[in-house]
Amino acid sequence: MPHIMKKLFPFLILVILFSSCKMQDDAQSTPELAFSFFEHKHGAKVDTILAYPLRAGVYSLDTIYALDTMAFLIGANGRYNALDSLIIRWDTTSIKATFAVGQDWNNFLDPAKTDVAKGRFYFCPYVQRVVLPMLYVPQCAGTDTVVIHLANCSTAFGPVEYTFIQPVR
Repeated sequence: MPHIMKKLFPFLILVILFSSCKMQDDAQSTPELAFSFFEHKHGAKVDTILAYPLRAGVYSLDTIYALDTMAFLIGANGRYNALDSLIIRWDTTSIKATFAVGQDWNNFLDPAKTDVAKGRFYFCPYVQRVVLPMLYVPQCAGTDTVVIHLANCSTAFGPVEYTFIQPVR
């Protein structure tokens, strides 16, 4: 073997080894959910409501009154993977919820699966990050719950879910 080949042979072996590895699992990750401050609107008065952690993924919000408005932003990040779905669940008999989804969202959402009124958002294959404004109004006194579930296209890591408990007077 010529002298130059002796020097290049280990390099070629390394190139073959690294290019033949399955690198897909390196890009797998759990999606991330983030939230803005919760804005509480009571008449003309606007306050910031805090979320207190009760246990992993479960938060308690400060008490508000029935027919007050709560507004906040939901940030969804698929990290290294595309977003698959963002599902928001609430008791439709005790909470009226709306989402600020305009015409520009047609570029991000799969219209065949998405149901904005029910809080079910399914994304196009290339979408990695979105910020979704949510507004809800509790209709009666009691304890309301809003559950936010985010899944990305990762096959190795599961979805993430957060629950917000809202006492209402």
